[in-house]
Amino acid sequence: EVPAPDDYYRGIGPALLINARLDLKERQFRRMRDSVNKYLSVHPEDADAHFLLGESYRAQNPLGPDFSMSQAAYRAALEHDESYSAAYRELGMTHRVQGQNEVASEALQKYLQYAWDEPDAGIIRGYLEGLQE
Repeated sequence: EVPAPDDYYRGIGPALLINARLDLKERQFRRMRDSVNKYLSVHPEDADAHFLLGESYRAQNPLGPDFSMSQAAYRAALEHDESYSAAYRELGMTHRVQGQNEVASEALQKYLQYAWDEPDAGIIRGYLEGLQE
């Protein structure tokens, strides 16, 4: 008997995310998004999967100018886990590139609230200083 798609995706969920991460490294964005969306169809609350989706859009077009898809995915990650620091960082960086300094500052300050001791915290503090000039 063939399992229903939801049961199948639930069963192979971890493999879908592993493949998505590998596809991101290989710049196979469509295939990556297909895997993540299958995973999200049965695990819509998974902040990491939403973040990965955002990373696929950002990596495909790192300089924009349109970051709406990646920003929406980062916000979805934060809806499911408000302490997901990497989502704040990337949200802040995309707004920074767009020249939306106030929104960028808010997101980067939230990042530092949760990730004050990360190796890139000093760099983020420098960005914040630049945004406030």
